[in-house]
Amino acid sequence: WTHASTMAAPDRRSRILWTGFGPFGAPEGRIAANPTTTLVEEIARRFAGDSCRVLEVSMAACDAAIEGGQADLSTMSADSSFEACVHLGLATDAVNVTLERCAHNETTFRCPDERGAQPSTTPIDPTRPTELRTRLDVDALASSLRARGFDRVAVSDDPGRFVCNYLYFRSLAARRSDKTLFVHVPPFDRLDQATQLATLEALREEMLLAAADGGPTDSAAADHPPEQDQQQSHEPKAAVHLRSNHDADEAAFSRDASQGSSLVEALV
Repeated sequence: WTHASTMAAPDRRSRILWTGFGPFGAPEGRIAANPTTTLVEEIARRFAGDSCRVLEVSMAACDAAIEGGQADLSTMSADSSFEACVHLGLATDAVNVTLERCAHNETTFRCPDERGAQPSTTPIDPTRPTELRTRLDVDALASSLRARGFDRVAVSDDPGRFVCNYLYFRSLAARRSDKTLFVHVPPFDRLDQATQLATLEALREEMLLAAADGGPTDSAAADHPPEQDQQQSHEPKAAVHLRSNHDADEAAFSRDASQGSSLVEALV
């Protein structure tokens, strides 16, 4: 278990806010038991300082989670402070735990979300660039995990154009790109639950150790912080390359499994 001897230990109060996805899909192919729900709830159970939310698979639910105001989200206690927010999404064709570097400013839903919305080549925010990148050094995190023996870890620049991408873009746009990461996970029959949990626990440790040590952050992304993004008006391209068999399979958010008024307010 590397880096513990070379990096500062995380503060005891360091916590991570995890988000997972709920049931999704048409009746004939519905994902009734989403693995991300199981994963975030189990991690929050194992680490008393962590918290989790599972929200409906819809743009509206993501908006409510980011902005607050959803009726079933109670106010988070005044001392709540999370070191990071890790979003989990299901990629049914994946075989690895995949860390996503960026989100794209487009929604192209190959099937409706849970509230019937099905936009096509629609920008999430026309005032923003075509993509937003996490300022976390995803490649360094992946390398650290592989060095610890977790070889089922990958890195991606394409989280699809469905609700997973929508949430990630909105979360990054909320000025928390130095604390926000999206992770796609495979079904449990492609990578067992125990291995996925162990990988995510190791990721948690690496992120907290890095935060205590002042890194890792992506220097390229840091050159363009979210504050500057707000000053750039960039209409995204209408045509994009879509990730094969991925967009319709991404799970998204269902119910609140913890406390908190918004994801933004939780990351103070």
